[in-house]
Amino acid sequence: MSVPHLATQLSQQAPYAPVPATYGQRVGGFLIDIGIPMGVVFTVLIAALIPRDRTLALVAYALSAVVAIIFVLWNSGYRQGRTGQSLGKRALGVRLVAAAHGAPGDYAHLTVALAPTATELLPAASELSPMATVGSAIARACS
Repeated sequence: MSVPHLATQLSQQAPYAPVPATYGQRVGGFLIDIGIPMGVVFTVLIAALIPRDRTLALVAYALSAVVAIIFVLWNSGYRQGRTGQSLGKRALGVRLVAAAHGAPGDYAHLTVALAPTATELLPAASELSPMATVGSAIARACS
């Protein structure tokens, strides 16, 4: 009786077939991933508005926005690219994998792809940016 070679056994296995996440898992993971940096930005902003000092509010907003951008790039780019899970995905048991082989994607590619989106958190980065209107509203509230 002969034992089949290991390479033969591996080649006869079914190809990798990932199980798609549910819509609720995807939305929940996204809300956790966005809620963390936006919670920091708005908490710092509210704390900076208490003394009603316009300069303090704008500086605090800018600094918290930069921290939020760094967090988003780390969490959704680097961390998710290396492990396949951002903090939100990990909390809900979801993993981002390549359909062909089941391994996480390339973190450098994910980070570069996220950079334009993450800069939308910058205060007044563009007049078309939704955050630009928040920065203008803060300036008006403090004056």
